[in-house]
Amino acid sequence: MPVKKNISPDVIASLRSVVPGIFDAAQRSGTGHRKHAVALYNLQTQCHDADSEGLTGEDAFNKEFIRNLNKILGIKKREASAEKVVKLVATFVQVSYEKDVQMLAQSKARTGADADD
Repeated sequence: MPVKKNISPDVIASLRSVVPGIFDAAQRSGTGHRKHAVALYNLQTQCHDADSEGLTGEDAFNKEFIRNLNKILGIKKREASAEKVVKLVATFVQVSYEKDVQMLAQSKARTGADADD
């Protein structure tokens, strides 16, 4: 069973400024989406391990992510800034999937190594 890391609730409190900053940076430039997606993934992972005021950290991350995404969804189709955020979200999903598959493979490798002992 994974041990929860001692993450400060400040991570959750900073969501209101960090996530919009990442979305804003993604709207300005089409380059660096992978870097921004990895930053979102790392923030989501940190929030997953933190709890604040009865709200789990990952729920807080999800609500902030959706809040920022909803602002973009109201923009006209084919608007350049909206297209860049859509690309960021697609890259974020891809990075999350890749990291999860990697962690699963590592977990299976450890389990297989433990079974050999």
